[in-house]
Amino acid sequence: LRNPQLHQAFNLPNTYGLSSILSHGLHPKQALQQVLPDEALYVITAGPAHPDPATLLASPRLTPMMAACKRAFDLVIVDTPAVLGLADAMLMAQHSDGTILVTRLGQTHGHLVKQATEQIQSLEGTLLGLVANGEKGHNLPLRQTVSDVVEPEDTRAEPSSQATLPPQTVLHR
Repeated sequence: LRNPQLHQAFNLPNTYGLSSILSHGLHPKQALQQVLPDEALYVITAGPAHPDPATLLASPRLTPMMAACKRAFDLVIVDTPAVLGLADAMLMAQHSDGTILVTRLGQTHGHLVKQATEQIQSLEGTLLGLVANGEKGHNLPLRQTVSDVVEPEDTRAEPSSQATLPPQTVLHR
């Protein structure tokens, strides 16, 4: 809702969306857009800008909207701004089965990842995993690059005892 880009990525109109559902009571089906005619990928864009996104996300209309989406789809993914500094992600996390934290290698400091993780867990949220975007070095294996982001320098394990990344998690409703 703060910097909508999903509609641009999928080349969809942003006339109606989440803000329309929450502020005007638009039925979610009216805001739902199919990305490609023969694909089972649907999107609810952000919709028109709202002056106070956090208040909008605290709307009592969010709970039934999320419940309807969970009933209608096998997997519901919600893209939010950063966990730290804004209430948006935490408001949405309360309506989700789990959170995937997305970071940028070489830009997101480990203490911020830890703080974001603690904030999600403080609301009894389920942290499903971490996505580390970007490329820090051509010669480093991914598990070492991720550990540079997640582990503070003084607690980093020796390379021979370093834990591997968990296997890919398949998300189901």
